[in-house]
Amino acid sequence: MKKLNEEQRYVAIIGAFITGLMLAFPPWLGESLNHAFNAGYHFIGNPPKALNASIDFVRLLLQIAAVTMFTVGGIVFKSGTERSDERRVIRTKDYNNTHQKEYDTTR
Repeated sequence: MKKLNEEQRYVAIIGAFITGLMLAFPPWLGESLNHAFNAGYHFIGNPPKALNASIDFVRLLLQIAAVTMFTVGGIVFKSGTERSDERRVIRTKDYNNTHQKEYDTTR
């Protein structure tokens, strides 16, 4: 497995940070008189004051899946940047070497 380049590491760190925030402040569901309602986002250690509040795991997992998809997509998208830079350097070196030889033969 290849190492991540600098841009890929930034994407991975941002994705991990956002996932950490989502886990620290999950979505909550409240129930009142057989009616479920969105109780908002609250810190995991301080649940909402709603009756029978519980974490909305379906919404939390959907959010984590979305962030994971965008993070992996960003890492894959950024994987081509280093390779294209390397190709440019190689092409430039080849070009310079070719023209240097032509220059040397004219002397």
